[in-house]
Amino acid sequence: MVTARALPARYQVEYEAGPNTGRADTVKGGRGGTTAPRPHELLEAALASCITMTARMALDELGLPDVAVTARVGLDREETATRFRYRLAFDPPPPADARAAVLRRVERSPVRRTLSRPLSFVAEGALAGD
Repeated sequence: MVTARALPARYQVEYEAGPNTGRADTVKGGRGGTTAPRPHELLEAALASCITMTARMALDELGLPDVAVTARVGLDREETATRFRYRLAFDPPPPADARAAVLRRVERSPVRRTLSRPLSFVAEGALAGD
């Protein structure tokens, strides 16, 4: 579970995920800032992180621990659909069969599977102190 709280700076938020913390920020109507990722960029970061971790695990299992992997994710928000675009880069490039195996594994990455399912949102009432 992640908890987010508004900071004094307009539209800036600090979030906690267990012992880890981070910030998000946005600009709306000329107010706010750009000191941290915007909320939609955090969605992109979640998918990019999971894809990279999944690819890294697959490369390790294939005996290719020295191949570096980077994922780039973009989010297209349209009225009728949301589309995540991603690209993987390897350095050095792995053999074609290993690359294909990694790409198949990435298609089943946990965050991708979660985002591919129907979503619902449930308001659970007020937090303590409200």
